[in-house]
Amino acid sequence: MPQATLQRSPELTIVLDKGTTFRGGETIRGHVIRKSPFVDPDASILIRLYGRTKVKIRFNSGMTHREYRSCFNFFGGSSEFHKIHQGPIHIPPNSSENDRWPFAIALPKHPDLASLKRNNEDERSYLTLSDASSQGLPPTFYVRAHSVGRVVEGYVEYHLEATLLGSGKKNSGKQGNQATQPLCVRPISSPNPITDFDTKHHSEFRQRIVSQRLVLGVDSKIPVGQRIKKMLGSSQIPGYSFSLQLDFATILQIGNPSTIPLRLQVKTMWEDTSEILRKKPQMIVVKQFTLTLLSTTHYTSKRLRPDELKDTSSLILADYTRKQVHKEAYNASPTPSGVKADVPPSVDTLFVPQDNASPPIDLGIALGIQTPMSCKGAEIYPTFTTYNIKNEHHLEWKLDLSIAGEIAKYEGKQPVTVIGPSSSV
Repeated sequence: MPQATLQRSPELTIVLDKGTTFRGGETIRGHVIRKSPFVDPDASILIRLYGRTKVKIRFNSGMTHREYRSCFNFFGGSSEFHKIHQGPIHIPPNSSENDRWPFAIALPKHPDLASLKRNNEDERSYLTLSDASSQGLPPTFYVRAHSVGRVVEGYVEYHLEATLLGSGKKNSGKQGNQATQPLCVRPISSPNPITDFDTKHHSEFRQRIVSQRLVLGVDSKIPVGQRIKKMLGSSQIPGYSFSLQLDFATILQIGNPSTIPLRLQVKTMWEDTSEILRKKPQMIVVKQFTLTLLSTTHYTSKRLRPDELKDTSSLILADYTRKQVHKEAYNASPTPSGVKADVPPSVDTLFVPQDNASPPIDLGIALGIQTPMSCKGAEIYPTFTTYNIKNEHHLEWKLDLSIAGEIAKYEGKQPVTVIGPSSSV
C-alpha cells in the first residue's frame, strides 16, 4: 500500500481547524464537508485515524528482482472508526450550501498493542511488541535511498480517512465518497527551545609543532642551515607541544534559534615545550573548519538476509575557510589574553585561546551554527527508534589549526541526539 496522499473533492473533503501538525495526546478537530448534490434518507459519515511504519526494499540483479516489506500499524483497524453522522443528507442540485459534520479525535500517545501484533508476531523488530504503552509515537518520517542494485523506501505516516456510506448499494461504492488528509506528527519535545545542549568535554591527543617561526614569526625567512636542522629533527629547533580541548554539544534541537555550543581551547604541554617559548604566547588560528550532521537510517524485515540495511545522508552545518590577510595583521603579536586587539576588525580571523589566558572560543557563536528546520528542501528528522526503522545521528568535524604557519589537523565523529522542535515553533 503506497503512502497516503491528500485526497479531496466536492463529494467529500476533510478540513482541519488548526493546521496539520500534532503531538501525541492532542485532539484533532475539524469538519468533513460535502458540496456535491446528494440525497439519502439514512447515510453514514465515518472518519478513521491511521498510523503506521512501513519499509519496502527492492534488490535488482540482472533479470532477478527481490522485494521485502515490513509494516506495523500503530492504530486504524477496521473497528477503529468514528461515526460522526447517521441520518438523512439532502444537498439539492445547484445549491450554494454544503453539509458539514464536525469531529474531534484524540491522537494516542502510544501505539495500540493489538494493531501492532496483527500479522507481525514473527516480524523482526527493533522494539518489543509486548509493551506498547512504554513507546511513544515516532515522528512523521520519509526516506528513499538508492544504491547499486537496491532501492529502499521507509516511512512513518499518519492520516485521517473519511467515508460516506449511503443507505443503498448505489451510493455506497460511488467514487469520490472518500477523502484523505495526511497529518504531521512531531515527537513530544520541550515547551520552549532548549538552552542545555548537554555539552561534553573532549581532549585530543598531544601534538608537537617544531619550527623557528615559533620565535621569529610566520613570514620570517629561515636560513638554509636552520631548515636542514629541522628536517633532521635537531633539538636546537624550538618546539611547542599542546593538546586541543573541545566542548561539544551532544543534544541538538531542530529549529532551535540558539547556536550549537562548540568551544575550543589549547592546553600547552609545558614539560615538552622549549624554554624559549615560555614567554611567547603562540597565535593559534582556525584555518579550516567543517561540521556535518550525519543521519543514518536502519531498516529491518523478517525475511531479509542480512536482517538489517542502512543508509547515511549528510547535512553540512558549517564550512569555514580562513581568508587571506595582510602580513602585518597576521604577524601582529597576540596579547597574553589571546584577544584580537592587534588584528583589524575587518580581518576574518578566529583565534583559539591558550591555556586559561581567555575563555574558549565558541565556533557555534562565531560562525552562527544552528540546527535548522530543513536545508535545501531536505527535512531534518529527530532521533527515533520504531519497529522497523531506526534513525540515528552523528556530528562529524574536521579542523585545521595554523600555528606559526604549520598546520595541525584534527577530525572526529561523535553520536548526537536530535530532538524535535519545541512546542513554540
